[in-house]
Amino acid sequence: MKNLLLTVLLCFAFWAVCCTSGILGTIKDPTKAMRYIEPDSVQIYSHYVKDTFQIKIHVPDGYSRQDTLPVVYLLDGNFFDPMLSVAVRQMNRAGKLPPLILVSIRYASLERMDSLRVRDYLYPAAIPSDEMTAPGGGKKFLDFLEKELTRYIGKSYHSEPQSNVLIGHSFGGYFTLYSLLSYLEMESGFFNRFISASPTLWYNDFYLNQIPEKVKNYQGETIILYTGVGGLENQQWSISPLVDFNLMVASSGSPWLRTKNVVFSGLDHMDVAMVTFLKGLEYILNENGGK
Repeated sequence: MKNLLLTVLLCFAFWAVCCTSGILGTIKDPTKAMRYIEPDSVQIYSHYVKDTFQIKIHVPDGYSRQDTLPVVYLLDGNFFDPMLSVAVRQMNRAGKLPPLILVSIRYASLERMDSLRVRDYLYPAAIPSDEMTAPGGGKKFLDFLEKELTRYIGKSYHSEPQSNVLIGHSFGGYFTLYSLLSYLEMESGFFNRFISASPTLWYNDFYLNQIPEKVKNYQGETIILYTGVGGLENQQWSISPLVDFNLMVASSGSPWLRTKNVVFSGLDHMDVAMVTFLKGLEYILNENGGK
């Protein structure tokens, strides 16, 4: 695991250097490129989860409350924030992403994140076939996001109502899709833009496979979903479930849902997260759909 994480970080560093080396040649007006200042940091206690979360908010340099920007909510912020915040800045400088606000949801430490994400990202509770213990706290965590965190962001920053994006990987990818299910069931109504990287669809006997049926009956604001999985991941438990899931969603023929799934060849479970996040943001936030 340590070697894999080191490989991911080295590849990302190399990619960032390559982007920076030729970046000015791709910018029509460098003065309009996004430059991040030090992120705002705040601790928010959740009355739903009964725990305190560390929140980092990255805003573009020169941001004012009159600016209306899309807001991206990042799960597993302890691990992904140091990489994604830099990558988003570089992608904006290259004209690949618009200026945005990145809200990173973190735990007290990376070590605590590893266990608490199991508490917060999964719903319902685990069953024996999952071969793990999970209390099913996903609904409480979604309440924290929609009723506490997003209200704080809404009061403190100016955001586009239809450009709130939720992104997650693995268990976080599962939670992203659970949030979509909750939206379809009208139990929540804040997020309708989702990026899910390598979600654990096998959890609770494929509980989330009810989403395609819910899509058939949905009418409302357009939902955008981008998913990705690594081509080196397990075919039975990771690749095929996500491919089949997206085929079922597409077969609904719903005009209210725009979706795209990519199997990234040569990438494994940890490798695929950053690529899915960035390509998903392009797909969702750019007028041309990231093409």
